[in-house]
Amino acid sequence: MASRDSVRSGGPLTPTTHVLAWPGCAWHEITPAIAFLAPHRTIRVLGAGGAPVRVAEGYTLAPDGDWQELSGATEVLLPGGDVQAVWEDATLARLLRDRAASGALVGGVCNGALVLARAGALDGRRCTHTSTPRYAPSPTWDALLAVAGPALSGSVWVDEDVVVDGTIVTAKPWAALRFAKTFARAAGALPIEQAAAKARYLAGVRDLAEADPYERWAVELAQIPGAVTTTEQILGHVRWLDALEADGRLALAGPLPDDAAGLVVLRVATRADAEALVSTDPFVRGGVRRATIRRWRLSCSDNGHLGRIV
Repeated sequence: MASRDSVRSGGPLTPTTHVLAWPGCAWHEITPAIAFLAPHRTIRVLGAGGAPVRVAEGYTLAPDGDWQELSGATEVLLPGGDVQAVWEDATLARLLRDRAASGALVGGVCNGALVLARAGALDGRRCTHTSTPRYAPSPTWDALLAVAGPALSGSVWVDEDVVVDGTIVTAKPWAALRFAKTFARAAGALPIEQAAAKARYLAGVRDLAEADPYERWAVELAQIPGAVTTTEQILGHVRWLDALEADGRLALAGPLPDDAAGLVVLRVATRADAEALVSTDPFVRGGVRRATIRRWRLSCSDNGHLGRIV
């Protein structure tokens, strides 16, 4: 992506991503995106006048510069949170409107979209946010809805976690990690598989050596008629699951509705690995459950099994 907005870092020009900060903004909502971009970008935090900013999480940021640095910026990120401090900032609104019109890549999480809308940067564009009665019900959020409605009237709200419209990316707050992955891809900072691996890592999912990240092994543990399950076997089964979770090999586990069977989903490389693990389950060793193992191939946008790549 282009280059007026780049700095030299001991060699080739490094693109710069500008991240906005203001009092009360929800910094955690934008942190995943920064984590994705930082190895490939120079990150510049901007605040009004470059003054220190106390964010919603209770700590203070020292911005690298003022809003005016947005002039010519090619990548811009906005967190959500309390927007009162920037709601009437005409300078910021003008700069954001200009960046959106120029084709710069601009992303906003939660109320970050509201700041973009207030600036006129979302007029005629599809976007998502939580400033609607569905996610901010009356009467608790009446004050927010009263200002959000007029600001967002020119945009087209889409009830999806992440929405891309041209070079504008918006997201709901619980989709901050998916937003980060989408923005990094759109910026050309990371190829699809690297972005997906980074998202799994930040989500606390450990990729295992030689294991396909999109493959699981589903194990149905069915009760054997007439077999009596002891308390010690139940406790042993729970300890077995705990150990698998601790080393990253357990994806999911739980009883099925009729309690006649349970389902355990393993993250291991091969069927042989799954069989070896299942053979150590106290339920199976004790002869009170029959194990049926099936390979389960995940469908998701990252591996192309779903239509959209976001």
